[in-house]
Amino acid sequence: MLKNAGFVIGIVILLFASLILWQSLSLDYYSELGPGPGLLPLWLSAVLMVLSLLFMMKSLKKSIILFPEILPRGRGLGNILTIIAAVLFLLSPLLLPVSRSRVS
Repeated sequence: MLKNAGFVIGIVILLFASLILWQSLSLDYYSELGPGPGLLPLWLSAVLMVLSLLFMMKSLKKSIILFPEILPRGRGLGNILTIIAAVLFLLSPLLLPVSRSRVS
């Protein structure tokens, strides 16, 4: 099952939609003036969860896409790994804790 790229992508989208749904529960669903800020993310994440489940079922039954079929080889793979490394390098100040030193 983990070799099926469609199923794995469906799991990733389902986890992302679950995170959005969980975060939207902290927002007001309805306010004095009408729909609150939590209405749209709640419904969109719920729809995204249903669509990801349907996609996962379809990827298990009909169209099986294997990772070796969609991953590039050679120079293309090197380019993708370079881009991922550059993004992680640029995001590293945000991901790593900042140490504060006192200057006397």
